[in-house]
Amino acid sequence: MALTDEGFASRRELQNKIGEESLDAAAQKLVAMGVEALQVQQIMKQNPELVRRRADTLGPIVMWLAGMGMCVDQVSKVVKEDPGLFHNDVRKTLIPRAGKLSAIGMNGSQLVKAIAKCPQILRLDHEDILRWLLDLGMKESQVAETIVSFPQLLTLSLEENLKRKANTLLENGLSATELVSVITTKPNLLTYSLDRLVYRVQVLRDKGVLTVATLCFSMKLTDERFASRFV
Repeated sequence: MALTDEGFASRRELQNKIGEESLDAAAQKLVAMGVEALQVQQIMKQNPELVRRRADTLGPIVMWLAGMGMCVDQVSKVVKEDPGLFHNDVRKTLIPRAGKLSAIGMNGSQLVKAIAKCPQILRLDHEDILRWLLDLGMKESQVAETIVSFPQLLTLSLEENLKRKANTLLENGLSATELVSVITTKPNLLTYSLDRLVYRVQVLRDKGVLTVATLCFSMKLTDERFASRFV
């Protein structure tokens, strides 16, 4: 039966009623696609507007994530943290990007862990970063393990961030092997500001104590604790 203004106290109430019915219809559409009812309920709690407006792309992506081995809670976490992911086409965008990660040796379990931690990696073209990591001398297995432990690495700018910080470490005395060790053992070190990295690397170098271990330890210290210990 068509909805009219009759029986509703205000236009807003009418709009709310229409919204409720369109949300219910979108939820039923997802179930009809094959998405588990429990999963639909969880997503509706996290982002009902996404269900209402993006059911056509949401359904295939949710089913693909579940097919990879993601549990209901993991998929719900992805919906909460990166709703923009569900604006993409699963076949044209997401599967090819996941395929590039599989190509370096990441298995299904590793992919699920990385995507659950940082779903943005499926929205970015990270082929250049993967190639750069391999060119540094990292083995494919090392690249895969590093991405699983810190997938945010793939969201950083290659030219403005990663290369500049890697060059800083090499120019101040770390060997290529030590640089690889830094990236594999403490990849989040590359998220600190360049100024912080340059200053602390140079202090450690001038003190003659620049090693992978001291660098990784010192970068997490407050300015006061770093100064009292090394300056």
